[in-house]
Amino acid sequence: MQHIENLDDLLDYITNTDIDDQTMSDLPTFGGDMPSDTTHVWSWDEERLLIGTCSEDYEIVTRKEWGYIEPIIDGVVNEYRGSTTDGPTDDPSQSMDYLIPNNWL
Repeated sequence: MQHIENLDDLLDYITNTDIDDQTMSDLPTFGGDMPSDTTHVWSWDEERLLIGTCSEDYEIVTRKEWGYIEPIIDGVVNEYRGSTTDGPTDDPSQSMDYLIPNNWL
């Protein structure tokens, strides 16, 4: 792995390099506490997380943003594309779709 100094360098590297599973499992971190759940989290620093479900959707989000996205990705409300209700809704105040990248839905 080339010289990687921060999450931005790491994101650039993994999106532009064909990486094997072992390398993806051993990515460096850059300080800060390990998230309590690292599902879909590949690396982190004190303020941000490198997340993604597959090579097409890696991105860096703040830890605060991850607090909103994580339950949706983990299927808590994903069945209804991020709805906080028991089913689809046209009421924007009842939807969290705006927090989820379109390619994750």
